[in-house]
Amino acid sequence: LVIRAKSKAKLDKSLKEILSLLNNAGLGSVTETIGLKPSYFSFFPNNANINPRMRHQTSQVIASLILFEKNNTGFRANSWGDMPLSVFKNLDHSPYLFNFHNQEVKHKGVLAHNVARVVGHTMIIGATGAGKTTLISYLMMSALKYSNIDILALDRLNGLYSFTKYFDGIYNQGENFHINPFSLEDSATNRAFLLHFYAQMAKVDSYDGHKDKVEDRTALLNAIDTMYRNYNDEVKQAKFSNQELPLPFDLKEFVNAIVKTNTDILDSSFEDYLKSSLFSSRMDSLDFKTRISTINTDSILHNDDDAGLLAYYVFHKMIDRALKINRGFLCFIDEFKSYAQNEMMNKKINEIITQARKANGVIVLALQDINQLSEVRNAQSFIKNMGQLILYPQRNIDTKDLNDKFGIRLSDTEKHFLENTAVNEYKVLLKNMNDGSSNVIDVSLSSLGNYLQIFSSNSSMVEHIDNLIKHYPKTWREVFVSNKHENFDDKKHLEKVLK
Repeated sequence: LVIRAKSKAKLDKSLKEILSLLNNAGLGSVTETIGLKPSYFSFFPNNANINPRMRHQTSQVIASLILFEKNNTGFRANSWGDMPLSVFKNLDHSPYLFNFHNQEVKHKGVLAHNVARVVGHTMIIGATGAGKTTLISYLMMSALKYSNIDILALDRLNGLYSFTKYFDGIYNQGENFHINPFSLEDSATNRAFLLHFYAQMAKVDSYDGHKDKVEDRTALLNAIDTMYRNYNDEVKQAKFSNQELPLPFDLKEFVNAIVKTNTDILDSSFEDYLKSSLFSSRMDSLDFKTRISTINTDSILHNDDDAGLLAYYVFHKMIDRALKINRGFLCFIDEFKSYAQNEMMNKKINEIITQARKANGVIVLALQDINQLSEVRNAQSFIKNMGQLILYPQRNIDTKDLNDKFGIRLSDTEKHFLENTAVNEYKVLLKNMNDGSSNVIDVSLSSLGNYLQIFSSNSSMVEHIDNLIKHYPKTWREVFVSNKHENFDDKKHLEKVLK
């Protein structure tokens, strides 16, 4: 370093400051004395040989000085199978093997029941229109290649309608969606669940008197026993007679089986639920007959009690089924903040996140803004159990707040990427919460061409797809992707068919 100043005093002051900075950085430094003149004149052409400090670098030293950056390539396998979920591009266009799971999982030479089940829970954060739903739809489609995985999605505003329909899933919404907890198999676990479920429905646990609470819970338990005993008898009779198996009992039959108690509270507790198509049917829409089950919760979330009971049932059935038949699952919850405001849903989502890994399950939560975390109840617990974060670019990120409150450590480089990258570049920051590593990947799906519209989250797709199914019942998928269809006119179409 050559230091210049207009006076000796200023030169000495600058020298001290520079020596201090170098020492603080761990660098040894020397102030030239006798070698000052030859060092200075060695800067001129053809005078390098008089530099007393010159050292010839060996190839070993040069090799250690030159850093060859190696991109993170992701993992070749995860807990679901011996292949990555999908492949995206790093910034240098090298392949990135994407997985929800945050660790490599070995499959070769490992028995199926010994394959490690690592954390795969993921939170995806991006503004409206950033492409979150499109990306997660594509990733859910990619998960279908694992034969032992089912998919459940809680949707808002029909964002997953196109994806669900195209891949032969069931899209449940409105009056056509029903749950019947008595469709659960008769087991000690399910009986205990039903007792808690119907006690919650009847608000038994809110009683002041302990004696009344015990009496009503006993009445519910006895009614549950009656339901299963009678149903099991009907099933035996049907099998003996080679008849079709009967449907499970519904809420009305359960209420009729409850013995009257001194509180008289149970008599009126179920009235509103008996009028609800969601709870009063013999049918259960959540039968997992297809690999994709999507539930539109727009109308349900307006009622906190209904939403809480639905979450309780859905998550219990999913975990119970996964453990019973050794079949993993992927559960996506869109607009997570709206669910987290519901006390019971918040509690049940938190519970399933802690339980899902053991059942080879992955929970994916979607938020619109990273700053929304401060508005989510129990956000610290949710973040602590995440395996990865997928962060879309956004401005005004408080990195200190994220670190102090949620343990999310973003480096200056990561923050710079998030705050200075346009959303329409379709690049995301993938943050591994296990080892703190991160990677920027290109998630643009434009290479899919016409197939990209399969993953569209536009609500206008509902009417469009329904019309295609109506007019092209067998070939609507091909017509949908090719965009080769006529404007729909029912009268003209009928005339065309009759000809």
